[in-house]
Amino acid sequence: MLMDVLWKLFTRRKAVISDEDHKQFGENQMTIGRDEYYWVKYVEHVMDLLSDLCIGPDGHAIPQIQEFIAQDLMKVSEANSIRRRPEPECSDNVWTKTKITVEQHTQASIEIQRKGGYVGSGKGLAKLFAKKDEFTLLKLGTATFFDTFEDVLDQITEEGDEDSIQVPRVLWAQHRVQPPRFEGCRYGQDSFLMQQPGQKIHPSRFLYFSLVNLLGHLAADRNVENCAILHRAMPAGVARNQLIQKEVLRNAGQIFVPHHLYSEKKKRGEIKEARDAGDLSDLAALSSHLALVVHAFLGQPPFTDEAHRSAVISQVYLDSTRADDDDAVFEDVGATLALQLDDLRLLCHMCSWQFASLAELCRDMVQIAHRKTPPKQDFSNCMSHLVSILSITMSKLIGLGYFERFKRTATDSMIYEIGG
Repeated sequence: MLMDVLWKLFTRRKAVISDEDHKQFGENQMTIGRDEYYWVKYVEHVMDLLSDLCIGPDGHAIPQIQEFIAQDLMKVSEANSIRRRPEPECSDNVWTKTKITVEQHTQASIEIQRKGGYVGSGKGLAKLFAKKDEFTLLKLGTATFFDTFEDVLDQITEEGDEDSIQVPRVLWAQHRVQPPRFEGCRYGQDSFLMQQPGQKIHPSRFLYFSLVNLLGHLAADRNVENCAILHRAMPAGVARNQLIQKEVLRNAGQIFVPHHLYSEKKKRGEIKEARDAGDLSDLAALSSHLALVVHAFLGQPPFTDEAHRSAVISQVYLDSTRADDDDAVFEDVGATLALQLDDLRLLCHMCSWQFASLAELCRDMVQIAHRKTPPKQDFSNCMSHLVSILSITMSKLIGLGYFERFKRTATDSMIYEIGG
């Protein structure tokens, strides 16, 4: 039942998709018209529920839940999903008696090789198994909820110069774009509408962040198999240039302001640009992307491979030195990692800055003048998730010794400059 509900949530279809349309839909070559079958906010809540189920009461991931979501929910195809549905829906659709056999694959391969200009790569079987390991449901859901980059680019060129407008793409599908900030607007209008309080944030934007958060939780506590699927869908270049540097590290300096404090901070001159008044969507964006970085990159080998390197701190002395400080992880794999040494240094800075900024925000929210107008529940929930994932990130960075390393490097550099 859960699989069937989740399938309908992602595809937003009451009826089945025809064989011809499904092939184009699966390759993200088109966006099929969506039925108003489920509320987008409801889909977001289901994704949040699945993320919460991945983590047990003791704070550790539950592998059985992670595997169930990754294997039985995310990888299912419509053919398998419909076969499990009760009658009459299962008896009157094109997928009921459809089978995929080895003979069909062999015949298709022969037909392709007969075409002119075909050059065999010799990796057909590997590609076939790679397709089977993809998150099929996530792929179809991405094509349902998020527009193509070409469609958004056509809208922008009607307004003006597209080079001056940043359009963030979907991490696991670079030809799709994230929803714009406000409902009913296009990219390029965000900066203007942010100056007008009361704008409604696009609901699909929160759904995207919930999906990012769920993917991170599927790889929590070193779930290597799920992490490998994520890395195949999200190459190291995309992870470093977009996820780490743009979505996470750029938030050092981002200030979050609940709706009831906006007017007062504006009067005091504390809001001068968009980064001084991050809204609920900015809060959700940082917490979800940081969760993905921590669980799928910083929390994965080789950073936590204690069997081959003494990366986890064993003793911290009173003078902040440590006994097992090494950087063998960069010596072993070098530039192939999405997280480089400079990224880790900036990540330490971002976490420290955000903790200080959130402490000031908590102080402002508990002042007597604001107790009669507390922040909305969504803001408090999202803020608590950000505090939690910041704490996890800092504990990992401290445990790996990077905070001590960067502090010692800065101190030595300062002494050298004074001495010189």
